[in-house]
This record gives sequence, structure tokens and C-alpha cells, in this order.
Amino acid sequence: MNTIQNLVAPHPEWMRLHYLDMLADQGIDPSDMGGPGQSFPTTEKKTVHLSSQQNVAVTFDPNADHAVTQSMQTAFNEIVGSVKDLSSLNISATTNGHVVGSNHEIGDAVDINWMNGVHISNSGKGLEMAKALEAAAMMNPNIRFVEGPIGNFARSEPGGKWYPSPFLGKSNFTHVHFDVFPKK
Repeated sequence: MNTIQNLVAPHPEWMRLHYLDMLADQGIDPSDMGGPGQSFPTTEKKTVHLSSQQNVAVTFDPNADHAVTQSMQTAFNEIVGSVKDLSSLNISATTNGHVVGSNHEIGDAVDINWMNGVHISNSGKGLEMAKALEAAAMMNPNIRFVEGPIGNFARSEPGGKWYPSPFLGKSNFTHVHFDVFPKK
């Protein structure tokens, strides 16, 4: 029997476990990294909402305007304020549409799918916007995980070194996600 017929594409969970093994081989404690499929408890409550800033109009997909943690709001404001020539953005998810206990559900994550009227994508102006937002998020020392068309990146401590994280599928090309380190 030809064994090649039995080969299938790697399951995303296998990819994630392989990635975590690679980190452990480098002396990094993968349990501190988070990233896809992981969440961390936080002592913060969801008490504030993300909103427009002086020069940036913020809109929301239906059911996306939910309370987040103060840490998320602070990081969001710093990141959005640092993106050059940003006049508007749309948030597709705060705590909505995600599993219980996820970084979204606990109020520590946000997904942005439009910037300056352009949908985030893996080409053209959408890619340019994604690059700017991912770069700004990665400059913020309190961001723990960034996902988007440029790639996925995680770190284990505030201000620490970024490490590549596994590709999560086509949704990576439709929005930029970032989440903050949880309060302990």
C-alpha cells in the first residue's frame, strides 16, 4: 500500500504543539507565551469601553462594543495614537464571538478589520494599513500577542523579545488582533 495516500495536511493543534516544543528547545517556557488557543486569567474587570480619540474615529461591528479591561484600553489608545495618518478604524471584536476564558472574553484583546475605510488584507492598501498597525502594536511593551497579515508574534514578558507564532489560517488576512499581558 502506498503510504503517501495516508498523508494529510498538519492539524492546527499539531502545528501549535510543534511550535511550543520548538520554544522549549530554545529554553523558553512556552506556558508564558500564550498565543493561539491560550488565555490567561486576569485580576482586572471589564469596566471601560474603547472609543474615538481626538483624531481617530472608532466604529464597531454589530455586537462588538463591549467593555474591556483598563489595560486593554490604555494599550489601544497608545497604539492607535501612534499610527501615522490614521483617521478611522473599525473594531470587529472585543469580547464578542469568542470562547469563554479567551483573551477576548476576559477583555484583554481586540480585533480591527478596517482602517481609514480600507479593509485589512494581505495585499495593497489593506496590507499597508496592517503593517502600520502590527508594527505599532509590537512597539507597545504591554502587548503580549499580535496576529495579522504580516504574521503572528508572541512574547513572554512585557517589553520582551518577539517570537514567531503559528499561522492561524485565512482569518489572519482579514484583521489585526492584539492582546495585552493580564494583570496578576
